Amino acid sequence: LGLSRAFLSAGTPSLVVSLWRVADPVAQRQMELFYREIGREPEAKAAALRHAQLGTIRALREGRVRTRSGKILPEDPTYWAPFVLIGEGR
Repeated sequence: LGLSRAFLSAGTPSLVVSLWRVADPVAQRQMELFYREIGREPEAKAAALRHAQLGTIRALREGRVRTRSGKILPEDPTYWAPFVLIGEGR
């Protein structure tokens, strides 16, 4: 929270932060989906994060997210829910 507060105090309108350590394949997938969606509609940050989370859930259900060693990650909130938006959602 301290670092997030520092960014907000410095004038950053919003941040996407992780609440816990995230597996690299999941973080990469979610951030790619998030930024792709932001590119389409820059004012809809909260909606873009939701879209990214739903896309990650879908990929986990289909067994398309694997660790570097090839292990398929399960559909579990541990993998799709670590990121939250702090600040302005639009």
